[in-house]
Amino acid sequence: MKKIEFSRSLLIRIIAIVLVIALGIVMYFIGRQHSILIDNKDIVIDSVTYPAYKLLEVKIDDQKAKELSKRDRIEVIVTAQKHTLTVVDSMKGTGMIVYDLNIPVKEDMMLLSLPALLAGLPIEKCLTHYEVASIAPPAEEEVIVSETDALLGDI
Repeated sequence: MKKIEFSRSLLIRIIAIVLVIALGIVMYFIGRQHSILIDNKDIVIDSVTYPAYKLLEVKIDDQKAKELSKRDRIEVIVTAQKHTLTVVDSMKGTGMIVYDLNIPVKEDMMLLSLPALLAGLPIEKCLTHYEVASIAPPAEEEVIVSETDALLGDI
């Protein structure tokens, strides 16, 4: 039976492969993009209606602030999982409200309801999974051929 010898170069290669794999896993979590749909629409949660605000200014992390009027929805593309949301009610002139958002790794698109968040609901009820509706191809209509059409060849 042969003895396997670990040379110094083999050890360096194994360490390099492990480091590259570890770096790839870390980069996956850091560089993962998510879309957050920020919604300012009336919403009903647990049979309670939360009305939309007239005008809000919203900012995520260091991105440019965006204004949302009633019944507006904007999409913000972010990377990583932890984000800071800053909301200012432009109509009332109230101060800044800051929230910490944690986006799950596997989520591609999330919907954030601002009226529910500003009403004080926990973030789990305000931030929900969002699935883009797929457009199904129209079903082909069945062609009905009458006896006359068949005899005349007008098919």
